[in-house]
Amino acid sequence: MNGTPDISTRTAKQTMSNVLRAQRSGQFVQWIPIFSRVHVSGFADPTGLVAKGTILRFFSGTQSGGKQDQGFNRQLTAADTIFRAGEAIVPAGQEFVLFAMGVALQPESPDHIKEAIAYNATLKQRRNRNTLYDYGPVAYWTNGDFGLQAKAATSTVSNIDYRPSVNGASGMKRLQENALIALPAKQPVEFELTTHAEFYATDNGRSTAAAINPGTLIDNTGTLDVDDYGTYKREVCGYVNFAGWGYSFALPG
Repeated sequence: MNGTPDISTRTAKQTMSNVLRAQRSGQFVQWIPIFSRVHVSGFADPTGLVAKGTILRFFSGTQSGGKQDQGFNRQLTAADTIFRAGEAIVPAGQEFVLFAMGVALQPESPDHIKEAIAYNATLKQRRNRNTLYDYGPVAYWTNGDFGLQAKAATSTVSNIDYRPSVNGASGMKRLQENALIALPAKQPVEFELTTHAEFYATDNGRSTAAAINPGTLIDNTGTLDVDDYGTYKREVCGYVNFAGWGYSFALPG
């Protein structure tokens, strides 16, 4: 073949070579996500306020699942985090190399929470007590689905109507080829969000103690109440999700 090889083809072949080499050495290799989620209500004060400077930690508190950990007022489940055998530690005999990662907010979340997290919170990774990587605003790690979006004008309205995004969807940013994230066995796996603007973890963005139209703290107990469907009160409205895609390497057995 003449000319310079396509970089994507070369990268794919090298990745396959690495995977096959690992498999031949007795390791089990698979392409899977790692994931964890927090709930904003668990970081709020009695009025529902999540203060500026609050740190929301993923993968933490996997044993207790209390409010001081991932923000849930209940035990964590397999839907909340992939690591449930330790406290923000990669299990023994298993390691990961992440090729992509991202933060997702729920489509069901109220706009005041999506905006506060997407634009005014930063994503960080803590390696140990003294090492912290700052990846910048959460909005850098999504597909940009949090901004103002235009919707089609009706036949009676000539101008474009702008409104806040309602989908809240988020894809993951692919990391540069030489900037992959390694998560060794028995090492900390701590990704966290730091808020840089206060907000209320309530259904209407107002304090629960407000004199007029007080807010209701979004549920974080896992209660499924049919009367709450179509409102911002149910638990799903307070989720903030983190996921990373990559290869998992594990010894057989």
